[in-house]
Amino acid sequence: MTAPTIDWEDLLQKNRVWIRTVIAAHGARSADEVDEVFQNVALAVFSQKAPIQDPDKVCAWLHSLAANQTRLYCRSRGRYRKRVDGFRDENPDADRSAEPEPIDWLLDRERRTRVREALGRLTADVREILLMKYYHNLNYKEIAEELETSVSAVQAKLHRARAALKKEILQ
Repeated sequence: MTAPTIDWEDLLQKNRVWIRTVIAAHGARSADEVDEVFQNVALAVFSQKAPIQDPDKVCAWLHSLAANQTRLYCRSRGRYRKRVDGFRDENPDADRSAEPEPIDWLLDRERRTRVREALGRLTADVREILLMKYYHNLNYKEIAEELETSVSAVQAKLHRARAALKKEILQ
């Protein structure tokens, strides 16, 4: 006695609305995203490595497949958005309605890379005071307390550190 073969194309067409509802319920935000995930589900159905033969388990399997494909899609979209947002200006007051041009992203990325490389060539104490000021956003008094020195000494060290960083960047 052989197991009945399942007509996957017919099954997907009959359950299209239900599968799309599962996809939307698991995080797809727009109709385009639902369509894209549904295509991924269909591709996964037709490229099964171990096809399901029990017709009673097909609906549960399709549900979990749709949910998993939606999660994978949302995760990949999140990574994409994070990567794109990494290129954007981190100014919170910037107008987000106007999308930056790709050249702006690349120039910003190159600038950041040059600053990181220049910071790497500085001595540890110079790098430390610059990071305290610009990465940790500490004010002069907080830096002075952290370094156990005076505010005027911090101002002088920052002035020299900025000059050293500028020199390294321009090289």
